[in-house]
Amino acid sequence: MKKYYYFAFILVFLVITLTNCKKTSNGLQNEEKQLLAQYLKSNHITTAPTADGLYYIPTTSGTGKKPSGKCCLEFKYTARLINNKVIGTSTSDTAALYNLLTIATYAEPYKQYYPYYLNYINGLYEGLGLMKEGGVAKLVIPSGLALGSSGTTGIPSYSTIIYDIALVKVDSLPYADDINVLSSYLSNLGLSYNSSNAVYFLNDSTTPGTGVPLNIYDSMMISYTGRLIDGRVFGSVDSLHHLTIKYGDTIGAYVGLQAAIKQMSIGEKATIVIPNYYIYYSAGITSNSSGQQMIPPFTSIVMDIKLLGEKN
Repeated sequence: MKKYYYFAFILVFLVITLTNCKKTSNGLQNEEKQLLAQYLKSNHITTAPTADGLYYIPTTSGTGKKPSGKCCLEFKYTARLINNKVIGTSTSDTAALYNLLTIATYAEPYKQYYPYYLNYINGLYEGLGLMKEGGVAKLVIPSGLALGSSGTTGIPSYSTIIYDIALVKVDSLPYADDINVLSSYLSNLGLSYNSSNAVYFLNDSTTPGTGVPLNIYDSMMISYTGRLIDGRVFGSVDSLHHLTIKYGDTIGAYVGLQAAIKQMSIGEKATIVIPNYYIYYSAGITSNSSGQQMIPPFTSIVMDIKLLGEKN
């Protein structure tokens, strides 16, 4: 009998909890609709939404290419919540103004592979697809086309997101363009590009290594400072915090680093260049803390690294 009452209590508790969650969810959705209506009215926006619910308000018509098929888009943007709080930007001045600029910020313009890495915010993907190079627009994206009930750090559940966005370039050959930049960079340093090379060493060891051989299953610790070929720093990790890489793992983003480690001994320092297809390739990488882009897609990188030793 006691077990019966216990399970009955649990069942009632779950029903009440789910009911309250539904009420909370409905309340947040209604609040979003009210705030959106107020925003549209106060900003004199009379544009009808698309069939999916996106408000696309062009301010400058572009004259260049439209996104089509697989391509890389370069665009400038500032994203806000409906209360005008800035949650992201590609413009360094705006990032600094709102304390969003960090060492891991790649600023102006933002670069992303279309369509694969834009469809996490469907309204952004849809809006950019309506633009041409040189175009400027405002995208008012209800939560149903954004993060919905999930939200994320700095963006509450059921939040409308507003993008002021300018489409700078539609690049149909991003891979080839980066290889041209890489080839020129290497040539200026007296090196030749070879598509089979996973890594290039720009100088000799600046600190002699111990010569300790590496086991293929060792997890190796490194410190580094990483930058784009144009010199902008995307990240830095000192010996105290270090980055751990499983030596011998040839799958994933660290293939170029694996190739470098294979040629180094513990304690050695080196400056290396990793082609885009042996690092993050079409995905690039974005900072979890700032939301800013650290390494754009199809971008080769330069790293000053030190092989610290095996992780115990």
